[in-house]
Amino acid sequence: MIIAGNSNVNTFKQQGMAACTGSESVSVLWVGALTSHDFFSGHPAGQKVRELFAGHDGWKFLSMGTHDIFDLCHAASQWRLTESFAATRERFTRALRELKGDGKTGWIVFPQPADEIRFAGIDHKEILSIAKNFNSQIERWCHSEGIAVVNPLRDILGADGEPLPHFLQKDRIHVNSDAAELYLAEISRITGVTLELRKNAPVFEPLNEPESYCSLLLGTLELPFDRGLSPEALQEKLVLFVTELLKGKGLELDIDPQTELVDSGLLDSLNLVETYSYAVNAIGMEIDFDVDLRSLDTVEKICRFLAQRKALAGPQQGPAFSDFITSLRGDIEDPAQRALVLEADHRIATLDRERVNAFTEQFYIVSGNYNCNYGIIYFWLSLWAAAKGECQTALELLNHGSGARIAHPFKGPHVQYYLDKWIGIAEILGIAIPTGVGPESPVEAASTAVTATPSAPIVAAAPSAPIITTVPAAPVEPARSRPEKPALAATPLPRISLVIPSYNYARYLEACLDSILSQNYPNLELIIMDGGSTDDSAGIIRRHEKHLAYWQSRPDAGQYSAIEEGFRRSTGEIMAWLNADDMFHPGAFSTVSGIFCEQPSVEWLMGRPNSFDEEGKQKHVLSFLPLNSRAKYLADQDLIQQEGIFWRRGLWERSGAYIEKSLLLAADLELWARFFRSAELHAVNTLIAGFRDHPLQKSKDKAAYTAEADRVLAREREIFAAERRRFSPPAPLPILVQQYGVAQ
Repeated sequence: MIIAGNSNVNTFKQQGMAACTGSESVSVLWVGALTSHDFFSGHPAGQKVRELFAGHDGWKFLSMGTHDIFDLCHAASQWRLTESFAATRERFTRALRELKGDGKTGWIVFPQPADEIRFAGIDHKEILSIAKNFNSQIERWCHSEGIAVVNPLRDILGADGEPLPHFLQKDRIHVNSDAAELYLAEISRITGVTLELRKNAPVFEPLNEPESYCSLLLGTLELPFDRGLSPEALQEKLVLFVTELLKGKGLELDIDPQTELVDSGLLDSLNLVETYSYAVNAIGMEIDFDVDLRSLDTVEKICRFLAQRKALAGPQQGPAFSDFITSLRGDIEDPAQRALVLEADHRIATLDRERVNAFTEQFYIVSGNYNCNYGIIYFWLSLWAAAKGECQTALELLNHGSGARIAHPFKGPHVQYYLDKWIGIAEILGIAIPTGVGPESPVEAASTAVTATPSAPIVAAAPSAPIITTVPAAPVEPARSRPEKPALAATPLPRISLVIPSYNYARYLEACLDSILSQNYPNLELIIMDGGSTDDSAGIIRRHEKHLAYWQSRPDAGQYSAIEEGFRRSTGEIMAWLNADDMFHPGAFSTVSGIFCEQPSVEWLMGRPNSFDEEGKQKHVLSFLPLNSRAKYLADQDLIQQEGIFWRRGLWERSGAYIEKSLLLAADLELWARFFRSAELHAVNTLIAGFRDHPLQKSKDKAAYTAEADRVLAREREIFAAERRRFSPPAPLPILVQQYGVAQ
């Protein structure tokens, strides 16, 4: 059985829902603010639900509608409710009919949070009225199509249409475990599978929206709730758990840790498996499938066995759910909590790379605009970046997460503690501090977004280690040697189409091609567009002809015309161009292709800006990783280096599939403007390519470039102002990867 949908389904997961009949397994999946539009716009959440449902022949339940209703309320505020209602109903029913397929499908209806979002001219009662009308129409349609409906709102809502207070979590938005029991009862009635919530499961009820978001994220990533339990505390929990199991069998008995559970006939072997699994989950360990459970017939034996395994395996690594909550809620200014908060931060900083990738990928899956508006997420990733020696990136993340550009900034003494610490380290090491970070930064030490509460879970841990342990070394020069033929890849890699425009740059062309071919990338489509050079460029190109998909050397209409023609001849999924005087860094193509393969939501990316001198030696590497957004671009505050930009063909085609040839110097800037209209630019913390600084550069004419750039920006601001639905999310989180050619 699959239950997928918006944030309310996470209540099932938080409480450890399990099927108690037969061998039925239950998967609970939170897929974010899902709307019917997501199934027809290429949104990753819609694609994920499609994939899950298509490969499953059992019961499938989907919770969707809350955010469709918000869209209807927005339409009502603009006097467009009737047409919007018809379009939404058509999309909704089309999506459900498609998801149904040949399987058994159900729709889950949750209460509409009428106070969560405000709409001009639409009052509280009208929001509830729109929700009621929409839900009733979809419910009637579902019944006619044979789609089951799970709708216990008659028991959850009061006479005013609002959820009764005792059915809501503390955030007054999401349903609690009492309401969840009503939903499970209806699902059980429909499917014939008895579902229950695990008794005595750790409960975390968010106090506000950022906490709610973090709870959903951490629950989705299945972080253990607690890794700090003593054997005695675990034993006490386990006795309570077994007592509840016995109550479920109608047995009101007092048991102790020495009570034999199976031989006495109290529990059967399946219950013993459940007891053991609960114990393992409670302390964040992995289940040992080879253990003979018959030898662990008492609570005491189970606890002793786990304590021995824990000792043999060494201390538990990485953070638990409670570490994130301690970091979020803890008061670093309280002497009683300070050490515990810092210890929790340290464990968060030890997240392994796979967990960080899953952590950041979750934002792209669950967010309508592929971005994160919660400053605490940037704060946690800054801890990870600092632990990897990336002081500048850590400061940039810290500053971004505490600024006014996001909806829910995280600021206060906790942020200021690390800001002061990392700025001090940067100054000692002579590392440049990112623009906007420091005394003039938006971090406000006097105010805090979240405060400690008496219910904040605090978990003891080992003493923390230093946050910054290494200093980045100077970048090395690109490799110059390569085998005669590129090595074959073990698995298919996406084709990279790379266009090289060139005109009388024979002096630099050989080094440029060396930096490309030494990548040994097995699926490279290399195209050289030479403008009829009169130097030795054509001879150099002929020497490398066997590595080229296409080349020409004849007069053309200019650099940007040549680039566009090269792209018209290309077929690769990933696209980029590099001027003939510039160079790639080692490992660039494998890094880029790996990111595009592993993160489908990334549509274009850039590396850390850097440059070479005229002789091709590393001249400069930007001391921080810039995070760019459309808002920064329109405010002329972006920092985008064309060398090192790669994008998907889908974005190129969606953006017109052309280079603005009327521009002589800033056509790249104009192309980025079109990319920004529908996609975020992802910064990658590695060196991909750098530009060569030499006297013949066209970009040396700063005045002419600035004049063109100003015209491009002025036009784009007009386009942005006229857009009905503006795409302008905050800068996305950076992609942190192992850097090639730089010691970390």
